[in-house]
Amino acid sequence: MDVRPADERDFEGIAEVRLSNGAAHDDSGVSAEYCRHLVEHERLWVAVESGRVLGYGGAVKVGDARLLSDLFVHAAAHGRGVGSAVLAEVLRGADHMFTFATDAPAAVPLYMRAGMVPLHPVITVEGDAQRVAGAVDHRYLRVIDIDVADAVAFERDVTAIDRRHTYEYWSRRSRSRTIAVTDGGETRAVGAMRIGEGWVRIEHLAVAAHAAVAPAIAAVAADAAPASLTLTMRGDLAPARQLVDLGYRVTDLAQYMASSPSLLPEQVAVLHSGFG
Repeated sequence: MDVRPADERDFEGIAEVRLSNGAAHDDSGVSAEYCRHLVEHERLWVAVESGRVLGYGGAVKVGDARLLSDLFVHAAAHGRGVGSAVLAEVLRGADHMFTFATDAPAAVPLYMRAGMVPLHPVITVEGDAQRVAGAVDHRYLRVIDIDVADAVAFERDVTAIDRRHTYEYWSRRSRSRTIAVTDGGETRAVGAMRIGEGWVRIEHLAVAAHAAVAPAIAAVAADAAPASLTLTMRGDLAPARQLVDLGYRVTDLAQYMASSPSLLPEQVAVLHSGFG
């Protein structure tokens, strides 16, 4: 078995590995565009045997830390040490690391041996955008489209993280918007969202202050309504409870695992499991 950096010739095999583990979202190994982004700007490694991709792993630089964005082994190759071999290369040289462990409990000991421990839950919720728009005061806030450079600059100021490559990737996808939530011309939050017929997904939202989280989400919801709204966030904080109280249903549960609690700034209010 050879573990090496991935290239374009591996994308079909990576998609096969990912689909062997169940349904996949857009930003995953099933997307050649996503794989290409990791190859060009981040890290993407594969385990190959006799010309066949057995597993792959991806990682993204988030500030001084490395986010393990992907680790999948073909269903027919489980139990052969493929995941351990790929993980070692993807995280090699990282002093700080984190991930969002989802529906693979067997991988948790692997992450713990790599130096990450479970810290808090992360939930994905879905519900009627009009419910949160009508329940949370956001009367002074507006949602506007902005340039990627402006989003990058704001987020760098409030989190000290440069997400230029990530925002550029988000902006290239179809039905995507790069947005700011403003109050009297002053930016309170920036982020990325994706829009479909009857649905909106907030991919990422960074706020200037934690008190702005619920109003900023409500402003985005009002801008999107009527639609079904989906977002991912920490499950142990008040805004998540507010959404659940408004009837939002939890569609996914993950565990934030990290080598240190403070790797993901609290200003990141809405998370993307592959980019933070």
